[in-house]
Amino acid sequence: MNQITKENFVSSIMGLLLIFTFLISFNFLLYGQNEVLLLSVITGIAVILSLITIHIKVWKYSVKKALISLILGTVISILFFLVFLFIFGGPAYFENQPASYDYRISVLGLSNYNGSLVTDIIVPIPMRNGKQIFTDQEMQYQSFGDWTSMLVMTKQGKMLAFQTRNENLTDINARFRKDLNYSIDVKDIMQDALLYPATSDVTLNYTIWIYGDKNVHNYATYIYIDQNIQPLVSDNNSITFNLGFTVRNGVVHGRARNTYRVDVFEAIPENVNGPIPVKAQLATVGETGWGPLRPDVRTS
Repeated sequence: MNQITKENFVSSIMGLLLIFTFLISFNFLLYGQNEVLLLSVITGIAVILSLITIHIKVWKYSVKKALISLILGTVISILFFLVFLFIFGGPAYFENQPASYDYRISVLGLSNYNGSLVTDIIVPIPMRNGKQIFTDQEMQYQSFGDWTSMLVMTKQGKMLAFQTRNENLTDINARFRKDLNYSIDVKDIMQDALLYPATSDVTLNYTIWIYGDKNVHNYATYIYIDQNIQPLVSDNNSITFNLGFTVRNGVVHGRARNTYRVDVFEAIPENVNGPIPVKAQLATVGETGWGPLRPDVRTS
């Protein structure tokens, strides 16, 4: 009896190793680490063969009895693992979120101005491979307080306008979000998903550098401030554009995949209006949170 108990105990431990090997292999498969996946599969096969060899050669089991012992140990290991998972990590492991695109627009300081009969504030739009990430229907004629969104053609290209007929202007806070049923290759996103239009013409620069220095991969795009707005009081009434386009590759089994972001953060002084070239700063999220995408890191 003691021998059987000892053998079953060892079988359980070895079965537990087998289960963990399978789970590790499954996770590596999810995250595309094929080399480590192959190593895990080979390790799993080696564990199975070692178990059978120990049962037959060392403990003199028949093949049938060895398989029964192995199955019994595996079942006990599965039950142990499920209890362990439920107590220590169940909710986190089973957390899953889809990949998504998220575009947030904040234009502050407009409440210090009066507009005309129709006032327009225009910002760039997210695009990938020359195509809009959000459809016309998703972006057109959405209401955000006193402002209504619409797509317009400018000299710089297609852009997103916020329009109001209220002469007492208010700040703009808008958001466009879309969840996806497939994963996104963030490395590709870094190449071809940006805020457009893009330009090399940056004659004005009121950039607020989000990460404290200028060593951030950036490019130029456009915003537009209506030329007919007038300050209520002439007292350095800057208008701050804070635009953030975020690409998330989702969360799988509690583990967040890569995330990528383009930010425009500009404080435009009073009396500067019309089309204005501005800086777009690129960032990624890592173990310590958001951080700038350095020029020497981004591949071209």
